[in-house]
Amino acid sequence: MVLLKTSLYFLLIPAIVAHGIALFVYSKINVADTIPPKVMFTSPAEFANCVNIKSHITVTFSKILDSATISNSTFFLEDSVGNPVAATVSYSAKSRTATLIPSASLIYKGRYTLTVKGGTTPSVIKDNLGIHLQADFVWKFTASPPPDAPPDEGTGGPILVISSARNPFSRYPPQVQIQVQKVM
Repeated sequence: MVLLKTSLYFLLIPAIVAHGIALFVYSKINVADTIPPKVMFTSPAEFANCVNIKSHITVTFSKILDSATISNSTFFLEDSVGNPVAATVSYSAKSRTATLIPSASLIYKGRYTLTVKGGTTPSVIKDNLGIHLQADFVWKFTASPPPDAPPDEGTGGPILVISSARNPFSRYPPQVQIQVQKVM
């Protein structure tokens, strides 16, 4: 299939209307596609908090892109101090979605910046007609905090205090106070 930089439209133009009968003439019009691609959806969303440290990052575009323009230099992830995060980038024309998969898990509570390159520099994302994304699209997110320690590790976990023989599972107080009584 050959993609052209123009689209062909047919118009029906009324030519003669007589005795309730309308005659139409077909007219062909070629219209150039000059609409640049746009970012329609991102995951994670901008300013998202608690993003899973093993997340895949996706960007969905308004148009089919030239897959040769989707790479680590046009779609990339940086940590809070601007260091690049190693990742693999792929593109699906069917869903118009670029996916970035970090090579390692992200850092808990880490702040990250994603960039999709646009503008007029040589390395930019372009659609299949060569029209480039107008400007860089940048968004940020924060990774999730570390999970809580399991009950059998860390601070000791919950403590069961039996306060009644009839109810062996009485309560879990936040602090345990021990009282010692002298038995005579």
